[in-house]
This record gives sequence, structure tokens and C-alpha cells, in this order.
Amino acid sequence: MPYTDADNAILAAFNNAIALPTTILYDSAGKEVWRIAGGVEWDDTEMAKLLRTAD
Repeated sequence: MPYTDADNAILAAFNNAIALPTTILYDSAGKEVWRIAGGVEWDDTEMAKLLRTAD
């Protein structure tokens, strides 16, 4: 069964020190290309450039 944290209890347990959501992009070799903590505007021009950086 999946765990959902609707009340952000996990975030509170870490004194809000971690940012959710966190997006991580890996290339075809499994190497991390970039990581973004927090919300993302997926239709933004800069995001499109970042998505093209992975091979």
C-alpha cells in the first residue's frame, strides 16, 4: 500500500529542512544530471532546456 503524507508529517519531522517535491533527472547511463527541490513549472522555457540536457 502506498504511503501518502497529506498532513506533511514527514516534512515537519525534519523541521521543514527538506523540500518536497524533489525532481531528479538521470541520463541513459544512470548518472544524475540535475536535481530540483521544490515545485517546477514544467511548461517553462528554462525547464525545456534542462530536460534536453539528458542523453
